[in-house]
Amino acid sequence: MSLRASLLFGALRLVARFSGEMTPDGLRRLAPSTPPTVDGVTFRTASLGGVTVEIAEPVGDLEREILFLHGGAYVAGSPGTARRLLGSWCRESRSRGWSVDYRLAPEHPYPAGLDDARAAWLALLEAGVDPNRAVLAGESAGGGLALCLAIALRDEGLPLPGRLVLFWPWTDLTLSGAAIDENRRRDFLTDSLLDMGRRSYVGGLSVGDSRVSPLFADLHGLPRTLVQVGGYDRVRDDGTRLAPLLDDAELQVYPKLPHGWGAEGDTLREARISITRAAAWLQHS
Repeated sequence: MSLRASLLFGALRLVARFSGEMTPDGLRRLAPSTPPTVDGVTFRTASLGGVTVEIAEPVGDLEREILFLHGGAYVAGSPGTARRLLGSWCRESRSRGWSVDYRLAPEHPYPAGLDDARAAWLALLEAGVDPNRAVLAGESAGGGLALCLAIALRDEGLPLPGRLVLFWPWTDLTLSGAAIDENRRRDFLTDSLLDMGRRSYVGGLSVGDSRVSPLFADLHGLPRTLVQVGGYDRVRDDGTRLAPLLDDAELQVYPKLPHGWGAEGDTLREARISITRAAAWLQHS
């Protein structure tokens, strides 16, 4: 791990450790007041299926469309917090990104976020986007949500995207992975944050219900999938256990990196490496 990454993630661990009992409002206040910029990418707000999205558009000819779902434990985050990751990835993969500003818990528990993601996907199709040239992607909670959407589309007999990309996905709200304890002191994800997020989101469902914990769903018949996880991530095993259950998946494990490292986009060497690999996977898969 580079010195900059060590300092950055060390600071995040300290902030998390001394933040006490986490609340949705407390987590939301941690987001930067001004979204970052990404070289070579423009951002604009639009409506897609009645849902607000932020479009990330690199310079030059584009080859595919990416419907993207941000992270934030289902209670925080926005297209702005995902800009560095999505913008850098879109530029490297020559893709247009549609970052969905889905409704957040606890004000809007399950299935509000899933309904918004579904509406945005169907609107893309209605606009003439070829699903085979489209990618459904998400990071952290958004990765779990993207997987849930793919499952729902399959079950409804609706068109699926050509590819599915899951960055450090949170797919098991029961927190049963070994890394939950193994990486307790290595990651910035605290028990308070994880428990607050899952309790806020599930509504009347149990945390083990496959509609909110897609690791436990029937995972056959889904698109070719890329899964990226960090070795020091507390939800690492949500990805490492998931990949073997899919029909066609590539698992990329980045040793000694915590949850969400790629969110730094092209500002961090480790993030640039994983984003470049995700772009190459799209190009050649």
